[in-house]
Amino acid sequence: EYRPEDAELDHTISIFSEKLTSYQNKNYAESYKKIMDAVKVQFGDTTISKKTAKALFRGMAIKDEYEVARLMLSTTFKESLISKFGTARPSGYYLAPPFLSFLKDVNGLPRKIRFGSWVRFIFVALTKLKSLRGTSFDPFSYSQERKLEVKFKNILISKLSDPKKLKQSPEKFEAQLDSALKVKGYGHIKRETLKAAILALQ
Repeated sequence: EYRPEDAELDHTISIFSEKLTSYQNKNYAESYKKIMDAVKVQFGDTTISKKTAKALFRGMAIKDEYEVARLMLSTTFKESLISKFGTARPSGYYLAPPFLSFLKDVNGLPRKIRFGSWVRFIFVALTKLKSLRGTSFDPFSYSQERKLEVKFKNILISKLSDPKKLKQSPEKFEAQLDSALKVKGYGHIKRETLKAAILALQ
């Protein structure tokens, strides 16, 4: 796993920019670099800057259906499958798609359903449709969790793009970043961390 806290800031920004290019496109990655350039001017190669680089990347790289599909088809995932099962094409995948969110497990969380290997064709199609991300034509953008993720991303970008807000107390700024970095997990766990981070950033 890549650990930005162990690397030079410029290297961290370069790694995350490459990932955002794969996630969306070069322009999206350039917007990340532009924000980080301003942060770097304000804080230099410090822990605060590295936390910012990681938090901003996480906020911008929302793990939506398009990204899950891309990751499922990635070379890294294929290599992982080969090392564990001896094949890059498993017989099935366990997924919890939004349109089946009414199916719950014993804990009341969305239940994962087994889909056959044919679902790879859907993954391929989804990777071709990532340009819909962030538009009104994105069919996955209307869920409660996705709306929260987008709100978190927009608030984070707005804050980091405002020179005045970058000049606030470093201690307060770092505390807000720590809250943003706690955003993780799925379902109700992620919803709670997203709400807490949004509240902290405002």
